[in-house]
Amino acid sequence: MRRWGACLLAVVLAGCGGGGKKAVQTPPAREAPTPAHGAAPWPAPSNPMKRTRLAGLTPETHEFVFLHVHSHLDVFVNGARVTVPAGIGIAIDDPAVRLFEGPGDSVGYGGISPPCFSPCISPLHTHLTDGILHTEAKQNQFNSLGEFFTEWNVRLDGRCVGGYCRPAAPVAIYVDGKQYTGDPRQIELQQGTEIAIVIGAHRPTFPRTSRAKGRGPAFVPGRSPGGTTRLRRHPAVFAPHRPRCRLPSRTARAARTRLREPHGAR
Repeated sequence: MRRWGACLLAVVLAGCGGGGKKAVQTPPAREAPTPAHGAAPWPAPSNPMKRTRLAGLTPETHEFVFLHVHSHLDVFVNGARVTVPAGIGIAIDDPAVRLFEGPGDSVGYGGISPPCFSPCISPLHTHLTDGILHTEAKQNQFNSLGEFFTEWNVRLDGRCVGGYCRPAAPVAIYVDGKQYTGDPRQIELQQGTEIAIVIGAHRPTFPRTSRAKGRGPAFVPGRSPGGTTRLRRHPAVFAPHRPRCRLPSRTARAARTRLREPHGAR
């Protein structure tokens, strides 16, 4: 009996590395199956002002900067990045909403001046597809991740993100690099908050601190809100000598070709 006890003690000590500590190897998350409904990607909804009111927010006729903060959202499904669309919380078809070029062939929305005739922008919105969530409000009140997902028309709760639900799909949420286990709808969007939603397998690396931290106003001449990509303002909507107009296509590259005619030639 003593011999068996000694052997058991030796096995335990060997498993513990002789009393030392080893890093725990957590098994990788399994693949998230594609749901029948609510699978990514999730486009920007066609009724942004209605979604703004459903989120409990008040749409405005232009941007306010009494409270102006930027947080950042990453979403991954089985290792693939999900695009957070531009123009969430913005009525992009309103004539007063300006169009501008983002990274690559992407298009951004905002820079509303003069104001819209009717409410056209939420205090919580996206300008580009860079994942930066803008709070531009006329009162000192931070927004929440739940409000943003309501505007996006994507389900978010303690069990599901979109159509991906536990236990069928592994879902993990991180705030500033630390796993968050509370109600994700209550995550406050403060300046520089970095949020990552990871669904399924192949967990990627993501920043612990936000790429939006310390950013200034959304429209800085010559630079994008992300601060790393050159931004060329679209001549149809930013040049003072050209009439502001809505373009039939969202592809800014094609629009540039049409706008090379001399002013007044049309």
